[in-house]
Amino acid sequence: MGEPMAARAWGVEQLDRHTRVLRILEAGADQLGGEHCPELIVDLVEQGRITEAGIDVSARRILRDKFRLGLFDERRLVDPEQAAEVAGRAAFRSAGLDAQRRSVVVLASSVLPLAEGCAV
Repeated sequence: MGEPMAARAWGVEQLDRHTRVLRILEAGADQLGGEHCPELIVDLVEQGRITEAGIDVSARRILRDKFRLGLFDERRLVDPEQAAEVAGRAAFRSAGLDAQRRSVVVLASSVLPLAEGCAV
């Protein structure tokens, strides 16, 4: 499999890990990519900072989409050994990273930053 990529705080480095995850969830994200720390979400529920019901809503949305895609329809067609061999393949990771690089949009303009409510 591929190498894990370091998580990035993207402008909220001053916040602790729990608060960063809380902000992500409050912004409407249902799933964190590249993170392997479910204990942060468990802690947030135990601290009363997010509700278990909110996590359930996110889980339902994720599972709904997976069912719509048919990911659970034909389990007999899934070969775990083949999946382990294919997932994380270097060529696939390279193509994914290239797609990410090509999707980056950099804004450069003398009108930035825009005033609130400004239409360009």
